[in-house]
Amino acid sequence: EFKMFNNISTICSAVSSAFNPNVPKECQIAAAEMLGEFACAYGSRPSCVDQLDHDPSGRPSPRQYHTNQGLLERAPGCVAVVVKQGFMPAMQAPGETEGGGQGRVKKDAALQLALTNTLLQISYNSSNAE
Repeated sequence: EFKMFNNISTICSAVSSAFNPNVPKECQIAAAEMLGEFACAYGSRPSCVDQLDHDPSGRPSPRQYHTNQGLLERAPGCVAVVVKQGFMPAMQAPGETEGGGQGRVKKDAALQLALTNTLLQISYNSSNAE
């Protein structure tokens, strides 16, 4: 089991390598969403109620959430890469628009939102928040 955890941490580090100026924004958004979903254990971040009693809704146990947070902490440079190579450049980049008319979408705004959500999900662990 320990070896599998090391492999998962390595995969998280590999996913974080998508935060590079040469990688398409769509790929960076997908990487941010993947890390965010992993950090919150696929939507099962425990609430205070979950901590008190077993949750009968069938969601994974809080143990899975804490395990995933710990794996992200152990992933070599994962959180630092998300911040330094993903979040900071995305916040400084000028917004690009695609399409036209009323439904214009800013590519960088989508990336900023995905990275902000990822960092929020990762930061629930105090070691990751540092």
